[in-house]
Amino acid sequence: MDIVFVNGLVKSREKYLIERRTFLQAAESESFSDAVKILKDSGFGDSSEGAASSYEEIVSSEWNKFFDFLKKYSPKDWFLKGVAAKYDFFNAEYALREKYAGASEKGYLEEGLVKVSDIKAYLKDGKGEIPEAIKRVIEKGKAEFEGGNATGKSVSVLFKRAYYEYMLKVVKSKDWKEFIVHEIDALNLSVALRAGSEKEAESEYIEGGKISRKVLKKIVSGEYEKALGDLKRTEYEELLEKGVKDKGDGRSLIDFELAADDFPMDKLKEKRFDSEG
Repeated sequence: MDIVFVNGLVKSREKYLIERRTFLQAAESESFSDAVKILKDSGFGDSSEGAASSYEEIVSSEWNKFFDFLKKYSPKDWFLKGVAAKYDFFNAEYALREKYAGASEKGYLEEGLVKVSDIKAYLKDGKGEIPEAIKRVIEKGKAEFEGGNATGKSVSVLFKRAYYEYMLKVVKSKDWKEFIVHEIDALNLSVALRAGSEKEAESEYIEGGKISRKVLKKIVSGEYEKALGDLKRTEYEELLEKGVKDKGDGRSLIDFELAADDFPMDKLKEKRFDSEG
């Protein structure tokens, strides 16, 4: 696949992205149907006669168009796997919750590279065609549920760890891999600031980030100045300063966690106009 040709195709599709003013118009609509119409008129979802009209169906339609485009033009197999992984791992986790915790069957995301029916078949008799990485985490989840040790948090952490381990192996792009590392570090910082003990923080720790366990332990134990000293002049210094200040002032950590959620994308945006690579 000619990467220059593909880049041209991607650029030509930018005109179909929803503009800020369209989002605002939809948000300020008097009715749900008016909001859906504005989105469809902007090209989001299928605007043909008799097309889906519910929010969920429109989002699903848009995802399928996007993913079909990737399947056709993705220059590398690993790229497709990386995009699909969040959907595949989520659906595998949700299938476990449906089987063992009575979750509604309506909670699945759109399918990535792994069919929900295959995940369910694997859970039923071990015969579904699914990747080994997802099989392994499903088996760990089954053991937790069947051993009576599963909690909402423990299962969530189990799949997060498996997802990030998989992504760090699959993704070959330097910038994308750095984005993943930033996600891991932001999650670990959030846990460290909220955790009441080292044991609690360790139970949610995700491998693969740049911030060491040693620094995170200092945060958990309230040694903020030492932790800030360790992260001085690093990309994480400002983010940790915000969290420490909010906690020290007795404020909610919601604003910090929003900043932590945005952190990986903010760092990626700094590279938008790099002409190298």
